[in-house]
Amino acid sequence: MEYLKSRREYLRASDKGAKCITPSFIILAYHHGDSDQKNPRAGFTASKKIGNAVIRNRAKRRLKEAVRISLDENSREYYDYVLIARKYINNYSFNSILKDLEQSINKLH
Repeated sequence: MEYLKSRREYLRASDKGAKCITPSFIILAYHHGDSDQKNPRAGFTASKKIGNAVIRNRAKRRLKEAVRISLDENSREYYDYVLIARKYINNYSFNSILKDLEQSINKLH
């Protein structure tokens, strides 16, 4: 899995992508069609609304692990995914985050 690196890539997914909202995160999916970036890419965001740096980093680590497990099987080529952590993501079990991710990916495609 490759990761989004530039602000432009995040904004493109935000402006032109499809959105799915779950209790623990928001996922944006954008079909970019670039021939040089065939593999799906993911980006992660956690704002200061969630908490201090320790809590934000924990939320992003949980999302990255969920993507590593789930998105490799369910994702499509030429797609960018942005996952935005919601305020109470750390209160949810990891299994519920995985289930939400799989359901939202199926809904977006």
